[in-house]
Amino acid sequence: MKKLITYDPEIQMAYLYVIPFTSEIEIESTEELEENPKLNLDIDQFDRIVGIEFFGENASKLKGLTNRSKIYKKETSNDNNYIYSFRVSQENHLQKVLFHNIVFYFSDKKYEEFIGFDIMKPSLYGHEILDSLSEY
Repeated sequence: MKKLITYDPEIQMAYLYVIPFTSEIEIESTEELEENPKLNLDIDQFDRIVGIEFFGENASKLKGLTNRSKIYKKETSNDNNYIYSFRVSQENHLQKVLFHNIVFYFSDKKYEEFIGFDIMKPSLYGHEILDSLSEY
């Protein structure tokens, strides 16, 4: 299986595949997260975030995770729906941003310290795929 998280130390950049790329995925656009321009989001033709580019300090937080094949934790939300969570830290969040059905969490008020994200609408990605990438 192809790595889900890659890290390039020369340019201090990490890339996280939200789901493994298949031949059906076509990146339509790359958008900066308005609150944190060091997070670039690859959006596919189905309007899903399929990849995330991290730069600088946030990228270095991911370098220790490059060999993980299970990157999500499957949890049940308050309304009994499933949420798939990715975390680089267990710190509490002070800020969060919802963008394309994913909530991004930050441990500071300036949206600089990325700590993780939750996929709020797993049906867009497929529960089977997300389950295969999850710990329970």
